[in-house]
Amino acid sequence: MTHKNLPKTYTEILEIWESQNFEQESNDYQILLSNNPALDIVLNAGPSLTIIMDMRTSSFVYVSRNSLQMLGYTSEELVIKGFHFTLSLIHPDDITEYMEVTKVIWEFLMALPVSQRKYYKTSVDFRIKNKEEAYKRVLQQNTALQTDNAGNIVLLLIVISDISHLKKENGISAAIISTKHDGFLVWDGSDTHLKSQIPFSRREREIIKFLAEGFSRKEVAEQLNVSEFTISTHRRNMLKKTRLSNTRALVRFAINHGMI
Repeated sequence: MTHKNLPKTYTEILEIWESQNFEQESNDYQILLSNNPALDIVLNAGPSLTIIMDMRTSSFVYVSRNSLQMLGYTSEELVIKGFHFTLSLIHPDDITEYMEVTKVIWEFLMALPVSQRKYYKTSVDFRIKNKEEAYKRVLQQNTALQTDNAGNIVLLLIVISDISHLKKENGISAAIISTKHDGFLVWDGSDTHLKSQIPFSRREREIIKFLAEGFSRKEVAEQLNVSEFTISTHRRNMLKKTRLSNTRALVRFAINHGMI
């Protein structure tokens, strides 16, 4: 897939990124890793693919070694091939909407005071193919890893997880979640705007994440050092907010809205 084959929004997204007035500084991911020796271990732990993207150049400066298991490409290959190549791996029925929601998300972030952009996490799910041409559904979560002195996002942390076993239906869902305040915005593809969604507390989102990983209410209580009754109360409140009837439906709701 060449640049010409990508939706027009691809160029528009690059223009949004380039519009940031980055400060001229030498900080990069190598310095970040050298100052945080445990970071490389963390980035390669678990099954998720981790990428660090330099927003100044729209290039990958780090790809975790488990990229081989996730997509069939080595980390070195993906660093060289870069962002544009990974877009070519997205399912043709998903790429246009993926680019549209990416543009909407970045327009939202750029409209914020520059000092506030680092407090938002974004997520989107889509289908992507591996080297053997087999598609899997993944959840991509983006978080600011490093900002310059002006607050511009310099390094973006991208975590891609296989959720094929959790979501079978087609269609993209996306969300912007504040890491500083409760509540989040979602994209459902019905128009070009993000919509306010049910405000779940940070604790409720923690509980949903554990439930999605298969923890029982008792095990969640042990992890969070609270009573099982407290977990049951939070679960009941979340079911009431969403008008759902069981934990399985609640977990699917959280996945479809990019909460986990």
